[in-house]
Amino acid sequence: MSHEKRVDKHFCLLCIGAKWLREEKENPSLQFFNGWRHIHAGPVFHYSERPDIFAFNGIATLCIEVKLSKASFYNDKTKKCMQPTYQNKMGMYRCYLAPKGILTHKSIPEGWGLLEWNEHDNSIEVTIPCSKKWNPTEGDIYAIGEFDRYMDFGRV
Repeated sequence: MSHEKRVDKHFCLLCIGAKWLREEKENPSLQFFNGWRHIHAGPVFHYSERPDIFAFNGIATLCIEVKLSKASFYNDKTKKCMQPTYQNKMGMYRCYLAPKGILTHKSIPEGWGLLEWNEHDNSIEVTIPCSKKWNPTEGDIYAIGEFDRYMDFGRV
């Protein structure tokens, strides 16, 4: 896949994920994903970590990383902000969003969730629920403070 097509597909999945997060879900098992009203899609923050989707619901923060390939997923493991000892992670809750079958349960780090996108019916399934792994950090405080500044930029 060419770089241009990968970028387009990444952006499309980023938008699909942000839209899905904004929608109300009837299924009781998906209630965690309701109520995220402040959603930024795209790396608009100028911080050491730039999540693909950052959401805030008034009491918690959620980061979603979009991955189109295993290679992209494994590349992320080398980033400073993805190291277990890094203190300023963004997102009290964190998960990956990837096309169905790209990532396995064993590859997902402890505390992270996995959302899988089904390209055929454009649905998102929660394969591994998010669990609160982190307390609010300087990164979360920075991002929440930036919401007003970027209110119209990067919103889906």
